[in-house]
Amino acid sequence: MNPLLQLDQFLSDEGMKALKSKFLSSDSTYLPQSAFDIDYNKDKETYNFIYVNDATEEELEGSLSFSFILQKELTSLLDRIYIELEDKIFSINNEKERHSFILLILNRLDQVIRNWENLLITSKYSATLTVLIGFRDKIEMNLLLYSNLNTFPQPIHEEKQLELELPSEIKLPLPKKSKKIERLDTRQSALLYFYLRKFDAILNYSDTSLAKLMHALTGHSEQKLRTEKGLGVIWDIMEDTVKDNTFNHVPDYNLDTVKKLLSEVITEIDNQKKKNSSSRK
Repeated sequence: MNPLLQLDQFLSDEGMKALKSKFLSSDSTYLPQSAFDIDYNKDKETYNFIYVNDATEEELEGSLSFSFILQKELTSLLDRIYIELEDKIFSINNEKERHSFILLILNRLDQVIRNWENLLITSKYSATLTVLIGFRDKIEMNLLLYSNLNTFPQPIHEEKQLELELPSEIKLPLPKKSKKIERLDTRQSALLYFYLRKFDAILNYSDTSLAKLMHALTGHSEQKLRTEKGLGVIWDIMEDTVKDNTFNHVPDYNLDTVKKLLSEVITEIDNQKKKNSSSRK
């Protein structure tokens, strides 16, 4: 699985439920050997161990907060992700491609952090934001050393970017359910608009707002454009790890489909330029 998608899933409402369930389970790795149950203080989100036999003094004093467990698990996950990203980056021989990939990682990580910040539960675990921002800085500081920063543009820090949101009162003209473009499917549409946003051909709308706009323009499902077939897995689409089952055997099918469309646009422009040139003679 894409490492940052894994992080995004961990830092979600469902991810938090799964972690709490793991912590409360009888085979939890956090449960001391001599403890048989955990007493949960809902208000403080603190867990105290209950012992059936004599416990050591150290064990009797033991209690863990969920925020501590969350931070511990998050740190462990980030360590694994860093190693995986480092291996991926070192495997890229072309310096320009390596630098571009690192910038893509930083931008995707910014998105993960934004998603986590926007959850209602995050206010309880503000320390995790410090961990995440520290992780981002570590990638930027350490991994960008392997790119020629004098040749390629510096990454744009999140605080310098202005991400736009569609006003909630805006009502977009929605297509009929049966009406959608056939030239590009959901994944390919997400790819096209992702690149248009990346190269400043459209404004820097958030994934949520961009999915609404794409839905109005293409007819494809807004939810799928935003999540499992679109911007939510854009790395996997770009890396050719997800595609329509019909074309599993075709390498880079989604990328090539978008490229073919853009090539036709370029051909049309070239033809128009030739006509313009002829008319000037």
